[in-house]
Amino acid sequence: QISDPIAPPKMLVDSPTWRVHFKPDRRYGQPKGIIFIQIAQPDTVFGTGTTPRTSALARLLKTYLTDFLREDTYAASTAGLGYAYELTSKGIRLTFSGFSDKLPAFATTVAAKIAAFVPQDEAKLERYKDQISRDLAEFVNQQPYQKAGLFARLCTDAPSYLPPDVIEE
Repeated sequence: QISDPIAPPKMLVDSPTWRVHFKPDRRYGQPKGIIFIQIAQPDTVFGTGTTPRTSALARLLKTYLTDFLREDTYAASTAGLGYAYELTSKGIRLTFSGFSDKLPAFATTVAAKIAAFVPQDEAKLERYKDQISRDLAEFVNQQPYQKAGLFARLCTDAPSYLPPDVIEE
């Protein structure tokens, strides 16, 4: 029943390196799951020791990696599987979601591709750099509500940088 209270997930494993939670869907009866993976990085990579340069390099990595994975994940996305990754102040966060029976294989495949990823195509790299530079340069033309969102993130996400600072790198 939808009016039933939602029970919290059960913790199956709690160790210094990882935690595993389990929560079956008793409300809607869908065989779906979600996997969250946080890959911790040193503070100088994504944390408080970052600079506008590391911010620019992180954005470049995300753009290149998105394009690299697009072809391999398209078929899975049409089958109800999905992934996302974020570059946070604590490191890289991977999220996988979809139907439970195929989710572990999908997560393993995508995570292995990310781990083996080495950018090699200079032409693509230059194209991504140009694309990111143009996106950052458009900052001055954005609507006020978009700038307000960025300034709010600057206050809450440390460290964060304005687009003009990042574009110089």
